[in-house]
Amino acid sequence: MDKIVVISACIGLLQVIDGFLLYRNRGAVDGIATVISTIEFIWFFVLAIWIGSEGAEGPKKMIAASYLVYMAIGIAISIWLNRKSDQSVVVPRASVLAGIAFGSYFFIANAWLLMAGGG
Repeated sequence: MDKIVVISACIGLLQVIDGFLLYRNRGAVDGIATVISTIEFIWFFVLAIWIGSEGAEGPKKMIAASYLVYMAIGIAISIWLNRKSDQSVVVPRASVLAGIAFGSYFFIANAWLLMAGGG
């Protein structure tokens, strides 16, 4: 069993949980959301290094790469939205829903890899 795939599935679940917490809080970022975002950010670098050094192939590589693209876009949007903000961070509803959707996909895709024997 590939640890990267197992942890990625857990990260997908965290993204869904984070999304529902943000939705409940109307996009207001609290301590839990900050911790989850930090974990997701660290995982971005772990996957980037893994893809570059391990020579991951096939579905594993594509699923991991989709996470990198999603996070890069999310980071860019976050920087743009908060470029002049002195107030606390509020995540737009569309971004919250996109996070729930992507987290669901990321969890399911990695779970599929595990069940198919590719993880």
